[in-house]
Amino acid sequence: MVKRPLMTQKKSSSSEKSTLSTSFMNKMLRAKQVKQLYVQGMTISEIARHMELNRKTVKKYVEGAPEDVCKYHRTIEREAELGLSDYRDFVIGELSVRKKLTVIYRQICEQGYAGSYESFKYHCKKLKPYAGITWQQGKLVQKGNKSTDIITRAGVFKHLWEGLEITSEHLQYIYLHYNSVGILDRCIKEFRYIFKHQSIPLLYCFIDTYGNCGIKPLESFAKGLLNDIDAVENAVSMNLSNGFVEGTNSKTKMIKRTMYGRCSLPLLRAKIILSGYR
Repeated sequence: MVKRPLMTQKKSSSSEKSTLSTSFMNKMLRAKQVKQLYVQGMTISEIARHMELNRKTVKKYVEGAPEDVCKYHRTIEREAELGLSDYRDFVIGELSVRKKLTVIYRQICEQGYAGSYESFKYHCKKLKPYAGITWQQGKLVQKGNKSTDIITRAGVFKHLWEGLEITSEHLQYIYLHYNSVGILDRCIKEFRYIFKHQSIPLLYCFIDTYGNCGIKPLESFAKGLLNDIDAVENAVSMNLSNGFVEGTNSKTKMIKRTMYGRCSLPLLRAKIILSGYR
């Protein structure tokens, strides 16, 4: 396979700040090579295989001028066109003190910025490293020389449901500021204990306890068990389960959907038999 040619970006002087970006120059070079191969007699499919490009991309390069096709990759000129370069230092300063993007956007709009919020937010992602901000969800947030260890909501859910270990500092902070998390943790453990020991009396104690716990979702869940209490009691006291039947139904429906409704019932039966379900 032929590797795509790359073009190194020349160092620009202070008077050449509006030069084209490296990605734009590379794309321009590929577009010109595609045009040249097409003039030499190669088909679009042959060029696509030779250059490792999509045929639609090759066709776009062949039909249009390279400058027009690649113009949206001139990131420096786009930023200047939107007027963001005039507020670059101001935005970096506001980001460094952790102001919200909506607040910063409102401020630069008052100063004359006419671009959209989405364009502003896109460029702020590139400016965050200059403001000393590195955001990694659930891990570490760095700001200058300071660092703060954080835990996300997804991390709290994994701790409650899957037993994910988190630091004692996190646990102390969560249980101190969010009382409902402690109640939810106890609820999950007690409900699992009921099924583990197959205890019907504990089931009714669970319903009485969490039916009036003050947390509406838990109250709704506990009281909802009474609507089908016979089935719940059977699930607690017996080891039998309809999981196998439900799994077989799902696999049968999957086979039916792959047929796109075009085949008859005898063929569906044959496909199920061949799949090992009787």
